[in-house]
Amino acid sequence: MDSVWEHRIKLKDKGIALLIVEQKARALLSIADWVYVLVDGQNAVEASGSTLLSDVGRLGKVFMGADKSAVSVPTQTESSIH
Repeated sequence: MDSVWEHRIKLKDKGIALLIVEQKARALLSIADWVYVLVDGQNAVEASGSTLLSDVGRLGKVFMGADKSAVSVPTQTESSIH
């Protein structure tokens, strides 16, 4: 793991919120409490990192032009962020 990811995990463990723009989706989803996926500048999907990590194939459909209903989106109250 590179030092940037190590620092992100340490900050998360301290309870510090981060806004991360990242292309490495699997790596980010593995540490994210809550994720917002933007497509063409619009919020296409929001869900917990673990929810999206368990269904990365359906998440990919959002980027391939399918509508956002391709990904199941839990309510904000299901998030671990308060």
